[in-house]
Amino acid sequence: MRKANGLKFDFDAAADVLQVSFGTGEPSFSEEINDLLVMEYGIYSGAPTGFQVLHVREIGLDAVAARLKRSLPRVRNREAQILSKLAAGRGALLRRAVRALAEKREDLVAA
Repeated sequence: MRKANGLKFDFDAAADVLQVSFGTGEPSFSEEINDLLVMEYGIYSGAPTGFQVLHVREIGLDAVAARLKRSLPRVRNREAQILSKLAAGRGALLRRAVRALAEKREDLVAA
């Protein structure tokens, strides 16, 4: 595995897959963007934590770079969707917590 500027690169020659990690350490889930790119998003933050590039040798590095650039708008859109859902979910939890606090405040203070 090679590291550069906090990024970790790992190429699996047998699978022809390049794994790039942003080194966040956050548990992540994967989502296939297209036949070349699999993005990894943080379970807690929803932000990208890395990606996998498939068929690297088959396609060639120049073509991989060009296709990755074309994929960026879709990745950004998906990231925005994930963050929006995460924010909405956290907002709902906050509202529930405020209601629960109002209902249980006397019990909490008495304890």
